[in-house]
Amino acid sequence: MKNPEHADCILIHVPKLLEYDSLLGWNSKVNFIAMGMYSLVEELTNKGFSSHIVNLAAEKTLNPLFSIANHVKYFEAPVAAFSLHWHPQTYDSIEAARQVKEDNPAVFIVFGGYTSSYFAKDILENYPFIDAVIRGEGEKPLSELVKKVLAKDSDLSEVPNLVWRNNEGSIIENSITFIANEEDINSWNFSAIDKVKNFTTYVNLQWMLPWEKAARVLFNQRPTPTIFGICFGRGCPGTCTWCGGSYKTIKNITGRCNTVWRSPEKIKETLETILHKFKINNFYVCFDPSPENQTYLESVFEELGKITPKIKLDFECFGLPTEGFIESFQKNLHPESLILLSPEIANEELRKKHRAFYFSNAQMEEILDILEEKKIKTQLYFTFGLPDETMKDIKSTHKYQKNLKKKYKCITKNFFFPVEMEPGAPWFENPDKFEIKLKRKTIADFHRVHSEKTMSLGYETKHFSEKKILKIRQKYFGYSIKQMIFFMLIRFILRLTMFKQKDINLKQIRNHRINAN
Repeated sequence: MKNPEHADCILIHVPKLLEYDSLLGWNSKVNFIAMGMYSLVEELTNKGFSSHIVNLAAEKTLNPLFSIANHVKYFEAPVAAFSLHWHPQTYDSIEAARQVKEDNPAVFIVFGGYTSSYFAKDILENYPFIDAVIRGEGEKPLSELVKKVLAKDSDLSEVPNLVWRNNEGSIIENSITFIANEEDINSWNFSAIDKVKNFTTYVNLQWMLPWEKAARVLFNQRPTPTIFGICFGRGCPGTCTWCGGSYKTIKNITGRCNTVWRSPEKIKETLETILHKFKINNFYVCFDPSPENQTYLESVFEELGKITPKIKLDFECFGLPTEGFIESFQKNLHPESLILLSPEIANEELRKKHRAFYFSNAQMEEILDILEEKKIKTQLYFTFGLPDETMKDIKSTHKYQKNLKKKYKCITKNFFFPVEMEPGAPWFENPDKFEIKLKRKTIADFHRVHSEKTMSLGYETKHFSEKKILKIRQKYFGYSIKQMIFFMLIRFILRLTMFKQKDINLKQIRNHRINAN
């Protein structure tokens, strides 16, 4: 007799479960689910399949002994679909899948997401417990796959976008024939939060989740409200040299050659659902493929302006916002909404070389003048460690951002991140052209580095080793000695006051077996 709680497919998000921070200790990162998982679960539901999403950060927070292998067994799920979208997930996603398969040999394990798509054949060659990978956009391919598995049909040659292993052990690469069009993308609401197991815990996760209780209390003293990513569309015509989501990469791994937009009405419907059903009002959008013509985005903001209460939206611009964009943004959204700008580096020549949608410092400062006048808040994102970048450039960027912060009250914060090598990025594809040396090239390399405790970048330039770039990060953009002493002291005091509260056994975090203990 079938379990009344049977699931035809369980979608699984595994973050990078263990990374070490000098201030907060061991923590989990990449805790947020990729937006595509909501459309995947919607498409499965629309086709009559039972499914739900499991986020291991949420589950291990509630119960460190939670076993995804046992969960799959309990729900008698014939298909377990792992989202390996961002490369830091590589080690933990693969190891969780290994343990699920060891305890559930009959379950069909499929991977999807950008990183999986790029390394699809490589994954199947290296990890025999993974049965297939869906390349690119997966909504219809996954529902077709689940249909085949339920019918016990081992011929998967007609499933779009699938790379799979046949009964003889040969790896077959089906053609990429499903690429969502506007009709498809408007058929999904991207708001199925209640399909996430323990979603009330999930929606309160932060970008960083310390496992030590004292560190978690310290980290949550100034928590940021839960941010929910919203899908405005798919595709990007730009090519930034460090980006694994640039035009050529997207074309190579998903087949997408164009940009598709969701309608303003459908976007409004999504935000209204999330706002009123789940009481979330802090949204994030990173979709600006035509910064020179933002009339579509203006129409979206006009539509969102009809929602009560006003929506708080943080919007990451690919270039610079137009005056029409700024006016519509201010008129229709919550006054705490942010416009996020990414100058990357003070050196304009390097910016032009490495960044799509170029703008000069003077052009950016003209926009900052407007934001300052209109009292619209912004945050700036900078990077370092670019090919051809020298120590002089890094110091110049450091000085420039400090001067901007001093000049403009509208800048609430500046961020500085070294570039981490992404599979499929132009640097990754052609390191010799950019005079860099790759330190990870294969899925096995990414699996190895993300099993380690500390952050790595995956490359070095002609001016800087990877170790040197990380040292610069700590010197200019990391915790100061005073901050370290203060926070470590507070953390020690919290440990003393919470000594009766048992901390999580870290061995349990990466144990996903049925008999986890």
